[in-house]
Amino acid sequence: MTMKSFILFFLLFFPFAIQAQSNLGILKKESYIQYTLTHPMHVVVGKSSDLSGVLRYNTTTKSFVSTAIAAPVRSFDSGNGSRDSHMLEVVEGLKFPRITFTSNEVRTNGENLNIKGNLTFHGITKPVSFTAKTWTKDNKIYVQGKTEISLTAFSVEKPSFMMVEAKDELKIEFRAVFQL
Repeated sequence: MTMKSFILFFLLFFPFAIQAQSNLGILKKESYIQYTLTHPMHVVVGKSSDLSGVLRYNTTTKSFVSTAIAAPVRSFDSGNGSRDSHMLEVVEGLKFPRITFTSNEVRTNGENLNIKGNLTFHGITKPVSFTAKTWTKDNKIYVQGKTEISLTAFSVEKPSFMMVEAKDELKIEFRAVFQL
């Protein structure tokens, strides 16, 4: 078999071997993660744009391979410094300074993503799954989604106000933007 024949055979029968993958860094100025905690007397929303992360992206098939994202616990701002300080105490921010998510499966269905992975919060790692929307605009990939977690599943004491506890569910919304 000549070299040309071998290359042609290789390209025709093993197209997956030439797929290119890129590591795309997160754009902090356009990305965020936000939590919503509901208490019978009020709703608390905290937001952070201090994200670090990478998206492993297949440029040939234009598909997601994996992602990893992290945020410092201290970076969440609810608009109330006293409440944020108390939140850092409750989640033991000095002992567990980061929240991380690492995917282990990303399935694409048009503009919808089904993502499975591991979330580490308060020193505990749990499997999570959620859906997200994705789109491309101005040479950037956008991923936006939401999910809920249980505070008690991560051994976080539910905050209370006037001796009434907040709900156990912590709603999480995010937008991650990556430069192509």
